[in-house]
Amino acid sequence: MTDNGYIRNHDSDGNTLYVVDIGVRPAYRKWGLGKWLMFSMYDVVVHLRLERLLGGGRMPGYHKYKNNMSPEQYIDACVKGEINDPVISFLLHCGRSPVKVVMNYLDDEESCNYGTLMEWKNPFNKLVK
Repeated sequence: MTDNGYIRNHDSDGNTLYVVDIGVRPAYRKWGLGKWLMFSMYDVVVHLRLERLLGGGRMPGYHKYKNNMSPEQYIDACVKGEINDPVISFLLHCGRSPVKVVMNYLDDEESCNYGTLMEWKNPFNKLVK
């Protein structure tokens, strides 16, 4: 999606805003800044009349469950609120929905190299066309 991190494959006529990464310094977490950033991106999607926002999320809690459940089962448990994953649960609370689990998403021991592609669909999309 990111052209090996170089982001040279932008399509100005595309229907999706792809989020490469967001981050908030640890000292400023719990202030709602991450959620504010996410909702600012939703605003861009609405104003540009795009269909959706799409981005991946690492699964840093998965390593604790890898022997008992598949990555897909882990995501399902996060969606149901049975497991609180620092990244996936944040994205869910911001209105994103999982699309699919991605193997070899990042070299990340905590996530066992898995990630989850997550989207937010523009609820106004049908109204603006």
